[in-house]
Amino acid sequence: MSKKGLEAILAQKGQDKRIHPVTFISYKNNCYERNYPITDLKGLTVFWTVKKLKRYLREILFTIVMDHSTLKYIFTKDEIPEGRRG
Repeated sequence: MSKKGLEAILAQKGQDKRIHPVTFISYKNNCYERNYPITDLKGLTVFWTVKKLKRYLREILFTIVMDHSTLKYIFTKDEIPEGRRG
C-alpha cells in the first residue's frame, strides 16, 4: 500500500486447505486521494475492493484480511464511529 495506489488480492481456500489467488487488482490514486491519511486510504481500499469484486462476492460470505489495526477496530464494533470516518 502506498500513497500512489491501491492493490488487493481475491483468494479462496481450496480443497487442500491452502489459499489460492483468484485475481489481483490495482488502482492509481488521483491527486486528492494521495493526500488522504493512511487510515482513510486503507478504508478506501476495502470499499473499492468490495465494489470492484462484487460480481465474485455477491451472495456469499467472505472475509476481509488486512494489516491495519485501526480498521480492524472499526470493523469489529457494533456502533458506527462518529466524525469524519463515520
